[in-house]
Amino acid sequence: MPKILLIYFFIFLSIMALVVFVLWDNEYIYEAEAATEPVIIRAEVTQYTPSIDETDLTPLIMADGSEVRPNSAACPEWLEFGQRIAIDGIEYVCRDRMALRYRNGYYFDILSFSKEEALEFGRQIKNVLIIN
Repeated sequence: MPKILLIYFFIFLSIMALVVFVLWDNEYIYEAEAATEPVIIRAEVTQYTPSIDETDLTPLIMADGSEVRPNSAACPEWLEFGQRIAIDGIEYVCRDRMALRYRNGYYFDILSFSKEEALEFGRQIKNVLIIN
């Protein structure tokens, strides 16, 4: 009796391995992960400047390792670096990360080179277009 159970167990494992192998390279899995239409979300948007009091100890280096440049944004972790977004018709690239307490929500921080403009912008609820 134990031998037959062992044989059934190995048959079961073989079938499961085959199913995993077939599904692993299935094009439908990749299509499901990639959205084809742009997505619009409502999010809290702020502005920040590349200064030590608003970032970490390397304010001129973005979280993706690139140097600070215009049209950059700090985005939540659920968006990958390089993801393009648009706010008020202006396109930005996700190159930085939000502070830890904001990383999983709907918060975006637009890079600004003027502290006065950033303070004047304040916190605003905006439509954010996630461009695919």
